[in-house]
Amino acid sequence: MQKKNTVLVINMDDDIEENPALATLDRWFSSSVWQDIITMADLEDEASVYLLNEVNDHLCSLTYHLKNKSGDIRIEYEIKYFDELCGDFGVA
Repeated sequence: MQKKNTVLVINMDDDIEENPALATLDRWFSSSVWQDIITMADLEDEASVYLLNEVNDHLCSLTYHLKNKSGDIRIEYEIKYFDELCGDFGVA
């Protein structure tokens, strides 16, 4: 039986500070690093375009799994990707 982790249920009415999954997404997408990646992708920097597309793919996958109520393992995988991005780029 799969353990249900309620912090992975994302509800738009949730307080970001009380939901680690939302906090991770907010930390990444509100960071200056993400803004720099977008800016550089607009200037056709290949590495930034690649990363922007990769982030988009993971965000689409996360949205799909949330919408279809996939198991927590799939959702955790996507949230972990964004958490690792924050760590890799020093986003606190």
